[in-house]
Amino acid sequence: QRRTKTAEKVGAQKQEIWESHWSDRLAAFLNSRDFRDLLPLYLRTMEPVRLNRRFVQPECELFEVNVASAFRRRLFWSLNLNADAWPKDVFEFGCGLGLATRDILAEFPWSRVWALDISEASQRAAAEIFPSGRVAAVRFDMLNPDYNVEIPRGSVVVTCHAVEQLGDEFGPFLEYLTSH
Repeated sequence: QRRTKTAEKVGAQKQEIWESHWSDRLAAFLNSRDFRDLLPLYLRTMEPVRLNRRFVQPECELFEVNVASAFRRRLFWSLNLNADAWPKDVFEFGCGLGLATRDILAEFPWSRVWALDISEASQRAAAEIFPSGRVAAVRFDMLNPDYNVEIPRGSVVVTCHAVEQLGDEFGPFLEYLTSH
């Protein structure tokens, strides 16, 4: 029964829901230009969080977002790359509306970022939010990977909050990654 509940929440059958959700969030952002409108609705603000086995109330509205950003940036920093070893390309699979893309751009300032997502709204968001030319938006279906999308040797591959959305259907994406 647990597997069934998980399958109902993730996988190919949810593609329309994600497209609708990202389109709504992007429209709200384009109307307001407020970064908070890009946040997925599953990120609840001002919700109690666990800390040292207790629940605490964050004082910052964007606590969860800021912690995730700090974690990602520390993870990227831990790669311990010096300026001449920066990857030319960073591939972010399942980029959504670019929360992690912002951190990637900050931590890899000389790299081109490939923002890959199945959602057309994600591709439109990349063009609107990151117009510098450093971000290339590419439609990519992690359930049915396009093997023509090449990952050059020495590139960095990132995915944040996306693979778990595949549920038990992650095999094709993993096969794609390991073949490159």
